[in-house]
Amino acid sequence: MKAILHPLTLLNISDQTYRSDDNVQGFLLGVSTATTCSISMAVEILPETQLTDLSAKLDLLEQIYGHLKVVGFYNVNEQGDILQGFVDNCRTWSRELIGLEKSIGEYQRLVYVTIEKKDFDWKVYELGTLEEVKEKEIGTSTMENITLNEISQASEPFEDDTSSKNLLNDTKKSIESSLSVLSDKLDTMIEFLEGVESGEIRVYEEGENYDKVKRISQIVNKLENMRRYRKDGNDEKLVNLALVNLALLMDNSKKIAGLSSVLNRS
Repeated sequence: MKAILHPLTLLNISDQTYRSDDNVQGFLLGVSTATTCSISMAVEILPETQLTDLSAKLDLLEQIYGHLKVVGFYNVNEQGDILQGFVDNCRTWSRELIGLEKSIGEYQRLVYVTIEKKDFDWKVYELGTLEEVKEKEIGTSTMENITLNEISQASEPFEDDTSSKNLLNDTKKSIESSLSVLSDKLDTMIEFLEGVESGEIRVYEEGENYDKVKRISQIVNKLENMRRYRKDGNDEKLVNLALVNLALLMDNSKKIAGLSSVLNRS
């Protein structure tokens, strides 16, 4: 097998490593054949991730990157060591995701990538046997070359601008704040609907509570439309919108599903 690691994957992982003081781990999206594993994207997961969390993330990612599948997993640490506990989890997840018919490649073709934190030296192993894949290279596609060029050009105006050095950090804080607000609002709506379901909150056709249920129903419909959104490669603005939707919904997907479920019962 030959492993091809695309630069945007390294960009993903580099960003994740920059934002974290701890080890980084996650799964890899790409395309795998009998002879080649092409790794296109890295998606970080938390140490406490469970199979249900992973499955929900894959469902959302499939809506935007339908042509890509899970081709393996990765971890980043100081020495670039294999984390056996994480490997064991990856093997278990892989078999169960295959059984659930999720977007994942054949088990015998899945890879495990280790990355050394300081110099970003990387190695590839077969997930099932942990035999090292000797044939590996960095490869780029036309789209990646265009994207990397855009990133380079966009960064030029800020290189000597000290006021913009914390631009990414400020943006990250803004996004985290928005996600926190979204999470709190979902909790509030779920709590209200559970009160309706249990009978503690009365809903009459004319009244404030009835209006609340109607507004929540409208929100659920909008969220479901966002989750079903499919990427249109001919419209760059719509693609960007899809990516924003993904970021907003990824960590709240379980709550959104719970909100829909409680609404249907209420």
